[in-house]
Amino acid sequence: MNKILVSIVLIFGACVFGMEKIVEKPGFYSLYAPGGEFLTFANEVEKAGFKWVRFHGDILGTASEKGIIEAAKRGITVVPVIRDTFKTYDSKNLPVWRERVRELVNRYCEGGSLWKENPSVKPLPVKYIEIWNEPNIEFLKPPEGKKRDECYIELLKSACEEIKKLKPEVQVIGMNTSGGTLKADGGVPPNGEYKGLFGWLKFMKSVHKYEGGKYYDIAGIHPYIGKMPPEKAGYIKALEVIREECKTNAGGEKPIWVTEVGYSLPVKLGEQSLEGQVKDEEEQANWMTRFLAISAANGIGQFQIMYVSDIDNFKAGLFDRSKKWRKQAYAIKNMIEVLPEPVLIRKLSEGTDNIYAYVFKGTGAKEVIMSWTTGKEAIEKEFEVKETALTLVTRDGEKSSIKTDGGKVKVTLSQSPVYIY
Repeated sequence: MNKILVSIVLIFGACVFGMEKIVEKPGFYSLYAPGGEFLTFANEVEKAGFKWVRFHGDILGTASEKGIIEAAKRGITVVPVIRDTFKTYDSKNLPVWRERVRELVNRYCEGGSLWKENPSVKPLPVKYIEIWNEPNIEFLKPPEGKKRDECYIELLKSACEEIKKLKPEVQVIGMNTSGGTLKADGGVPPNGEYKGLFGWLKFMKSVHKYEGGKYYDIAGIHPYIGKMPPEKAGYIKALEVIREECKTNAGGEKPIWVTEVGYSLPVKLGEQSLEGQVKDEEEQANWMTRFLAISAANGIGQFQIMYVSDIDNFKAGLFDRSKKWRKQAYAIKNMIEVLPEPVLIRKLSEGTDNIYAYVFKGTGAKEVIMSWTTGKEAIEKEFEVKETALTLVTRDGEKSSIKTDGGKVKVTLSQSPVYIY
């Protein structure tokens, strides 16, 4: 009996002490809002309900530091993307790169100097770090005679070694590729290569051939789809392909994050008009909330929305430059309120007769059906339910009571998602 008791105590102690090194589950909803931009739009980001943001740019710069502190004050955790300013990659710069990685970890992670210098702020240390942005295309420039995959494996390996040496619990997010669907959005095909630029899947496979799978914990993708809704680009199948690729060639299946994606509205430049990926704010709000739902239903750990506001000719911001909320901002805020962490319970329909319907865990133990049709015409759909009285919530948050009949409820579906609970 004593031996059994001692064993239980040891196991319990191991679990308790081990918990100190376990990184909490990341929030699903995140917004790409670098330090300076976050400072500008902090009130809007908080009001929209985001608890996680992605920072890019000069991560160790003044704007990022102020942004991280401001985010912590508002209970928002930052996921930084570390990328150096090498115009042309050179392995001789690896010692400098390693030092920058160490500086980031020692400053922003658990027990970091930033938190010690700001004792009045409750720390929200960095727990996840993205290594480079879109290394399969122009954002990583190899020297003559070297390819992007060769350069990236050196950057990834050295960054991972430094991070894990200092903070083994911090999770490394690798790849973060331009692309992440099986249908190209006008760039390099997924398995292709063009003038040194890699399709996202070919790049991932190439890095794995260099045993890169051991140097990251999470696979990041940027599944831009162009002018297609999220259901039409082979996105769900691509996630299956990634999981199988990691399982086969990267040491085991890895979590997948969407570390950037968004839909731009049309842009007016003087007399010139540029087409967007969507025709108007209505379509933008519909496609973005559907993208979020499909991602949550298919196991995406975090979805980083591109972008807090408009940049250059990419008019995909949740808020315009005057801080006016776009329809997608209201729609996402509503989705966060109805589904704070959209954990899938079951799939009712995923494309059958153009209908998508998922049951997610809502607030508390509440089951929430989120559904829409991709067809042009609105249709009626009947769902089996347990309750006798339910609430119908529109994409934008309008609520109405609906009654069930014999354990079923009938609702009208359009391209704009609704919630039933």
